[in-house]
Amino acid sequence: AGIRSLRDSFETMVPIELNIDQEVLALEKAGHSSIPEDVKLALYRVTEEALSNVVKHANASLVIIKLWASQGGKELCLSIKDDGCGFEPGAMKQNLGFVIIDDYLAALGGTCQMETAPGEGTKITATIPLQNRTTPGSNGLGADPADLTKGTQA
Repeated sequence: AGIRSLRDSFETMVPIELNIDQEVLALEKAGHSSIPEDVKLALYRVTEEALSNVVKHANASLVIIKLWASQGGKELCLSIKDDGCGFEPGAMKQNLGFVIIDDYLAALGGTCQMETAPGEGTKITATIPLQNRTTPGSNGLGADPADLTKGTQA
């Protein structure tokens, strides 16, 4: 539902095609989801940041968002592809938006691949495990609050 609402919000600025795999829809049954909340939040934030970048920088005429399950439902994959102006791949490491995307995914044991070139648009592909995640904190998005006080005693 979150990615759909983002599509609806951003579609006033750029046309967006959204494709959600049937297996993901099955994981998101009405009233009962087997997708952890921290994974949903990360996918939402990655999509939000990517769409913001498209609107600000890409001059795109179309964005295609795909969400699917892979590895027999053990991970979720999200791709966001635009047909905009693209940019030099080396510039990605300096872009705060891409750092934010990487951080959200890394906190959940996920990965991100970005493909771009001047005049070729940009494609971001994110993968997040649904099972056997090794997260650094209890909420999956940062340090465990109990860890924040370690090492501070005199």
